[in-house]
This record gives sequence, C-alpha cells and structure tokens, in this order.
Amino acid sequence: MTVGDGEGSQAVPCTPSRRAVPARAGRGGAPATSPGRRSPAGRGRAAGGPHLSGLIALLLLLTLAGCRPGGAEPAAQASPSAAHSTATASSLPAFEGGGGSPTPRTLPETATPLPTPSPKPAATATPLPTRTLPPTPAPTARPGAAATPLPTATLTPTLLPHFGAEMAWPAEDGRRGLAKQAQIYWVRFGAFSWAKIEPARTEPPTYHWETVDEESLLKAAADGMQVIAIIRFTPGWAQQVPGSYCGPVRAEAMDAYAQFLSALVERYSAPPFSVHYWELGNEPDVAPSLVGPSSAYGCWGDTNDPYYGGGYYAEMLKKAYPAIKAADARSRVVLGGLLLDCDPAHPPEGKDCQPAKFLEGVLRSGGGAFFDIVSFHGYATYSMSMPISDLSHRSWAARGGVVLGKAGFLREVLSSYGWDKPLLHTEGALLCPSSFKTSCNPPGPAFYEAQADYVVWLYVRNWAEGLLGTVWYTLDGPGWQESALLDGGQQPKPAYRALHLLTQELSGAVFRRPVAELAGLKGYEFAVPTGRVWVIWSPDQAPHPVTLPGGTLRVLDKYGQEVSPAGGVILVSSPVYLELGP
Repeated sequence: MTVGDGEGSQAVPCTPSRRAVPARAGRGGAPATSPGRRSPAGRGRAAGGPHLSGLIALLLLLTLAGCRPGGAEPAAQASPSAAHSTATASSLPAFEGGGGSPTPRTLPETATPLPTPSPKPAATATPLPTRTLPPTPAPTARPGAAATPLPTATLTPTLLPHFGAEMAWPAEDGRRGLAKQAQIYWVRFGAFSWAKIEPARTEPPTYHWETVDEESLLKAAADGMQVIAIIRFTPGWAQQVPGSYCGPVRAEAMDAYAQFLSALVERYSAPPFSVHYWELGNEPDVAPSLVGPSSAYGCWGDTNDPYYGGGYYAEMLKKAYPAIKAADARSRVVLGGLLLDCDPAHPPEGKDCQPAKFLEGVLRSGGGAFFDIVSFHGYATYSMSMPISDLSHRSWAARGGVVLGKAGFLREVLSSYGWDKPLLHTEGALLCPSSFKTSCNPPGPAFYEAQADYVVWLYVRNWAEGLLGTVWYTLDGPGWQESALLDGGQQPKPAYRALHLLTQELSGAVFRRPVAELAGLKGYEFAVPTGRVWVIWSPDQAPHPVTLPGGTLRVLDKYGQEVSPAGGVILVSSPVYLELGP
C-alpha cells in the first residue's frame, strides 16, 4: 500500500525512492544535505542509508501492497498513486519520500522560449488573474451544523484559475519563469516544518523562522501565484507515536500546535508573503507503521480504528481551524491531501480499503465544520499496452477512473454527512514506473507524447467536473517516476509545451458543456472572448474521424500546430482544439 494505487495481483511499481528531489544548499548554517536524503537523480540513496526501522516498515509496506520488486508490466496497468512533497534541509532528521528544495542550478533568467503557435483569429490574450483571492464555495452543512462562513471573494467564477503545479523551490527564477509562462496559478509547496520551526518547547514558545524558505514565498507572491502551503512534521516533544515525525500530535500538545499555527498564519498570511491556503499534512490516511519515521507522506492512519484515524485528525482540526481563522479570516484550511488507496464500495480482490474511510471518520467525529477544502491525490501510469491507465485503474474503475472516481467518492461521503465542499486535486500526473523495464527503463518518445496528452485530459476534465483546481506533480524535473513537466536540466518536456498551449487556448474561458455528439471521443466546450473552443480527444487513444462542425475557424494539435482537414474531416486520437465562432 506504499502509494495506494498499486495492484495486489499484478506487478506494480514498488520503489523505496518515491519522489526524491535534490536537496538545496542549507540555510542558516544547516548542512547542504541531510543524512539519508535521496540522491539528486531521485533513485538512489545518499550516503548513510536508511534507518533499520525504515527498512522494516518498507518491507511491511511492500508486503501489504502485494508489490513485487522488478515485476513485469501488466497488460493493462493500473496506476500507483503517491504523495510525498518537499521538505527543506536542516540539522533535524532527514525527511524521506520527497526531499528538500533542489540544488541551485545555473539557469537563464529568461526561460527557453517555446515555439509560438499560429495566432488565433482576432484573439486577445487575457492576463493571468491578480493576487485577489478566488472564490471558494461555502460549505453546505446539514441542519444544525455550525459552519464558519468563508470570506466573500472579489473575483468572479469566470476568472477562477484552474492550473497548478507543485514546486520544490519557487525561489529559483528559471523554473518560476516557466511556471509564469504557463500561467500556473496554484503553487503547492512544502513550506513549513513544525519540527524545524519549534524543535523544543519553551515558555514562551521559540519559533525558528529562519528555517523557512521565505524567499520562495516572497517570489511566488510577487508573481501573483497562490501558494498552497503544506504544514507537516511533528516535533519529537509533541509526537503521539514516538519517533514518527509524520505522525499525529499527542493530545497534550494540541494546544501548542494551535498556538504554533496562530503564530505561523499571523506571520505569513500578511504581505509580502500573502499565504492564505494551509494544507494540514500530506496523505494523512497512511499509518505510521507503513512508512519510515521521517516520511514526507502520512501518517495519521490508525489500523486499529475502523475509520483509520480520521476521528483523531478531526480533533486536531477542531484546535487548528479556529486558530488559523482567528489569525487570518481570509485563510482556507485544506484537508491534508488524501491518498485514497481504493474504493471501499468496490474493493479489488485482496485489497483492504479501510484507509479510504479516513474522511468519513473526520466527518462522523464532527470535523466537517473545521476545514474548507478537501484535497486528494490520483495518478495514472504509462505502459506500451496501456498508455494512459486512468480510466482502467483497478481500484477505481467502477467509479470512472483514478481521478474522477476518487472525486465522486469524496462527494458521496461528504453528501452523506450533509456537506458540500470544494475539491482540490493537489497531486496528479502520468507516471512511467522504472520497474516497467520494457516501457519505462528508460522511457521513450511514446511516453512523453502520452504524458502531454494526459496534461490536457487532466486539467480540462477536472475543470469541467467542477474541481477547484488541479496541481501537477511536479514542475521541477525529472520528477518522481518521470512525472515532471520539466526534464532533469529543468527545460520543458512535451507535457509542459502542451500545458503552455492549453492555458493560452483557454485564457479567459468559461466552461459551457460536454461535447457529447462525437462518438467515441471525449470533448468539452468553452466560451472564450473570441468565440468557442472545443477540446476533444480519444479516451482509448485510437483514431476516430470527426466531421468539423459549422463555424470551425481552425484546428490545432496539442502543441499549437494547425491541422488541415481532408474534405472537412480530421482523425482525432491525441487532443486537438477546434476554434469556432460565437
């Protein structure tokens, strides 16, 4: 169950190096890399190796997931999901599963320009929205439930940004420049480690703000980006599970945690940092026994609780939410991104779906009034036989795939307790698992083309399905299992080029309707300032003929090259844009 979306009876990518990001040079006298941190390539280990307890936990994890190291690729592989974001280096324990900010590289101040697609007829680019907070729909509570109302937003829904990416080090100008070019608005960032900021409890509290990467927060805010700040890592003195930095806060330390959050939000919600989205943990629906003690994902899960520890997480929310709102009424509290290993209503053979009961545990314990947004993760994988496994994912196919299936499940659980809260897809990508020896070791051009296709699939479909936003994991290359939008030299991959065009085509867009009249294809219509845009593709990746509708001005492929119809007909497999008149 290491990353939740793996298969039991089929071989799945199982690797102890989930998402290694090169460690940035230490701040304030901290070492450049911490012992046990992942190697820059993201696949090996740094000198010193893991702790024995970490290895034992990993073996247990692999056993429970049914993983077979070096296994063969399945005929139709379901994706492994995971999470594991960033943590900066310090003299405190090295946090596993997605390391700190990357080592500074010598990169051009201005990113390498992309090929410019043919200009859209009479098109006028709509600028990226300003820093004014986008609206978040207010949660609907069941009768008698007291929900703290969200602030009134000043942006209209038509300007609500939908595009995001996780970044290891937003301060780096080259990568942040590429993010700006692609109009990335949401930047998910492993910004705050409680264990580093308050390693020892004193009265009054002593907070080591010098351990925070404030430069990244300042530069992201200056560029108009909205940071989703992950808060994680419990200091030793506050741990309920001794030695578990990713684990829950003990009851006696809950007030201290709330006090820390109050100081944190008061400091960083104000200009010039202007952080207003606070994600409390990362994949809390993972148990401490299944990951290493310093894991960057997890681990509030309780295998002895039928609701997997969600009730205790709710008790934390009851302390955290009032503290955050008192410090900044505009702030949104984001539930730690849920892994959601499998669907408990349709459990695959041999899989235990108890972890997916975590959210229900939160709600049945009265936690629904103490968070604003539900965050979740979902990935597809690539293989030659199944280029994009999203819809066929074994654990979520019954509900429509690894992303929309999870979204539907979350909405169902929320609704059953009288709640209607916005969803954020805070980790998604098309992965090329290194254990797929034929398809991905190394990945070939077909993978990069499929990944570019999935960029369009993921962002467009999530937008049309009403998600608040979508965050690609990650911008920084090469990423976990080749997931990133940039390569190892931090230059654009085909996936980035596809995203760049997508944000241009849908600049200022409003979703109108699904395009249901094209047999065998998936499509969505958007209204844009110059007329309409249809975004269409083939879910089975097979070519389907399309007769162009009346009013079609031109057709572009996913990179912006014009497609010439033959007799008014085109073949569609990869995503295309049909630009139409009003």
